[in-house]
Amino acid sequence: MTPKPNWLIEDDEPLNAATISEIRRNQDSNDYATRGSSRTLPPLALTLHDVVIHNVHKWFGGAHLRLDALVVRGKSGSADRATVYQANTFRFPDVRSGQRLDIDTGGLLLFYGGAYQFLSIFILVARDRKDSDDLAKLLIKEAASPEVSRALAQIGGLGTGDIAAAMPAVLAAASALGGLAYQVVRGLSPTTVGIYRGSWLQHRDGFGVGRHPENEAEFHDRDFSFWYEISLEER
Repeated sequence: MTPKPNWLIEDDEPLNAATISEIRRNQDSNDYATRGSSRTLPPLALTLHDVVIHNVHKWFGGAHLRLDALVVRGKSGSADRATVYQANTFRFPDVRSGQRLDIDTGGLLLFYGGAYQFLSIFILVARDRKDSDDLAKLLIKEAASPEVSRALAQIGGLGTGDIAAAMPAVLAAASALGGLAYQVVRGLSPTTVGIYRGSWLQHRDGFGVGRHPENEAEFHDRDFSFWYEISLEER
């Protein structure tokens, strides 16, 4: 049986009638929610900060870890994976319990680019295996599967019809891609842990621009703590 993703932290507010009505009111506008009348969406940057592995579950020495991130960005007008999502893998050798991962002070760049209507984020940590493929390559291997083809078509077609009506299925497709990322990494390492999933809408949430969580806090669940930031990049 295929393992169902178990995301330790789920930061995903469900759609309701009011949100769908808001999307419908704004679906013909590209106005960015926090940028006044600007009709050109600026690129977004997602950076991960202060990741601490509090327990690597190894009696002696350190563990080699991989951190995988999938960001689905709702790019309209295409079902090509290069425009629908970005996938990245980062590797950290000899990590010991309680150690902060070796990340630059500017943060680990998980995503950079434009987005359309929503941004969905999935972050995983696993024990690294020698010569294992990066997440991007693993997903390419799955590109011909019916599940991936449907998800890419659903997300890539956003904007060609009634956006508000399509959004529940589009967000479900993004979630399916996140679940697939979990499955393919877990296929390499049974120690895979989905540490975060979240989704931010353009008009309701302003794409989640800001610090998460707020107020200088950190997400902390079981053996992991971290925070991340979504920022606007000035042109």
